[in-house]
Amino acid sequence: GSNTERVIDLVLSVALILFMGSAISKISETLAEIRTMNEDRARKRREIRLPLANQNVSFELISRIMHFVDYKLDRPSLAGLDTSLLSGTLRMELFSSHGRP
Repeated sequence: GSNTERVIDLVLSVALILFMGSAISKISETLAEIRTMNEDRARKRREIRLPLANQNVSFELISRIMHFVDYKLDRPSLAGLDTSLLSGTLRMELFSSHGRP
């Protein structure tokens, strides 16, 4: 009896360790995916914000544009393609305020 119980305890302990290792691995993978998504989002925001700031676009217009960019980035795209982060209205206003998009 005693040896059988030890073997069962050992097998259960190894199985639990393997299960916990697998769970920790999945959590680590998920965190890495989230980090990558956040870095991609931050990169897209920088790609929009920096040229606007360098062109001396008003703070108010940059704020409105970035608010719209955040809205677009938060919406899941059905096609998965990022065709445009700005609405036509914001593009026209930006164009009219600086003569170029």
